[in-house]
Amino acid sequence: VALAECCFNPAGHVGATVQLGLEVHGRVDEALFAESQSRIIVSLEEKGLDALKAICAEFGVPLSVIGNTGGASLKIGSLVDISLDSAHSAFSGSLERLIASS
Repeated sequence: VALAECCFNPAGHVGATVQLGLEVHGRVDEALFAESQSRIIVSLEEKGLDALKAICAEFGVPLSVIGNTGGASLKIGSLVDISLDSAHSAFSGSLERLIASS
């Protein structure tokens, strides 16, 4: 969900292609949505990556580069490939639609 939310920029949607290294030993939804230890998603221009790596190393914070931004879809390995328009439509107002249908 956090990756999708990062793609929903009010100035215009920005897609992403990521490889999370997920090991799926059962349900795909569990691998994608399990609430394991905290993580932070950072998106930056490539020219800033070395500085971010240095900061993380200085404070002993692990860092993984998981992908790139761009395009009109969110791709997570071979598990997810969805257009941002479809994802945003499903996400935006979903609680209101659920309540209205009750």
